[in-house]
Amino acid sequence: MKKLESYRRDNPKATKMLYRLNGLRRDYLDELKTLNAGLAPMNPKCKFSVVIAAAGEEKNIERTLYHWTVQQKGVKPEDYEIIVFVNKRGPETHWDKTAQVAKQFKLRHPEYNIHVVKKEFNFPTEAVRVGPEKTLVPPGLRMGLVFKVACDLAILRNMERTEAKETDKANYLIQPTGSDAIARSPDLVHWILQKSRQEPKADFFGLQGVYSPKVLQVVPLLWALSEYRGAFVKALRGPTPTTRIATHGPHRAGLYAKISGFNPHIDLAEEVDFGERAVKAGARLLKREEPGMVGNARRSIQSLLKGNPVVYEYNKFTDRFEDLDKATKTLPEPARLTPANLSREITAHYNVLFRRLAPKDRDRSMAALREGLGKIGLKEEHYSIVKEGDRVHVIVRDITPVEHKVAQKIKEIPTLPEWLQKAELW
Repeated sequence: MKKLESYRRDNPKATKMLYRLNGLRRDYLDELKTLNAGLAPMNPKCKFSVVIAAAGEEKNIERTLYHWTVQQKGVKPEDYEIIVFVNKRGPETHWDKTAQVAKQFKLRHPEYNIHVVKKEFNFPTEAVRVGPEKTLVPPGLRMGLVFKVACDLAILRNMERTEAKETDKANYLIQPTGSDAIARSPDLVHWILQKSRQEPKADFFGLQGVYSPKVLQVVPLLWALSEYRGAFVKALRGPTPTTRIATHGPHRAGLYAKISGFNPHIDLAEEVDFGERAVKAGARLLKREEPGMVGNARRSIQSLLKGNPVVYEYNKFTDRFEDLDKATKTLPEPARLTPANLSREITAHYNVLFRRLAPKDRDRSMAALREGLGKIGLKEEHYSIVKEGDRVHVIVRDITPVEHKVAQKIKEIPTLPEWLQKAELW
């Protein structure tokens, strides 16, 4: 998508949708304009919008803004903007101080283009039927809709620029994100902008998230699972950029329009759905190989503490977290690196992903499973794979090779970049 003209020729409907904000209803467009009315116009030189969806993040938003601004090196503030999309799910919840904290940060750092928006949704607390056809709307949060409104607002701001070239509008980048990341690389924005210039045919710039190195020392079971999952997905999807799924990273406005943005009906894992649809639409992915951010391990650790497979963590989503500092000083048995616990986690992960796979990918899943086990040092003599009906059970008998890997990785921590070494667990 080097030029808007070629994009229009290849898919005129997609370009039309770009200008009509995905063809959504008029009152929705009016709502976006109302949200945008109190914001300063987008800088004509802006190439990139960071869209932060923040709900109940008064303790994290300042750290997140610092990561995207003061910490970044080699970029000009005019090259990008940040939209803090403060939201809450409905009238039954209360506003916290997220917006105030963000505005205070903006006042202290006026050189950066930071915009704070507040939006109250009306997600039903119980199932309701709406419209003339009495469509059933299930209860609960819809993160797909949250991110859709936030990113559509960024698209509107981009399209209303009168001084920007049409090709610049189509190639403008959107980075949907949250406030949960613990740390980000100080060269992240520079890398994104540099690669978007150097690789004009790339639509999606995948960023690699990792856990803090402290996971190795505190919850080695989570490290082993993370390494396994990364190798499993890589083996399953293959190294070709057009066949790999990106779940986090900036994408061009043209790609966003082509796939109609985020699916407003998705409750959780909205970025996974977006990435899968992007691949199906022929998006070209350029992936950063070095870590770009450190993810918050609190939800995964919470799952392990309770003996729940991490793969189910979003299904058991909760805003309430126990005192993890206290809980991890002496790990309870379900969270320790043992053969039984590792078997539980890998078995659950494989079976959940297998059900989601397309038929053409299922044939490769067993090889990907063995590849993932090999990544954490396990050879065939260390485990068994038992098929029982439509389920697979992975039985790990010996974790000595995994323990050796953990010990080696702990020794390597001092060689990591400083920002990564300092990253906390949550």
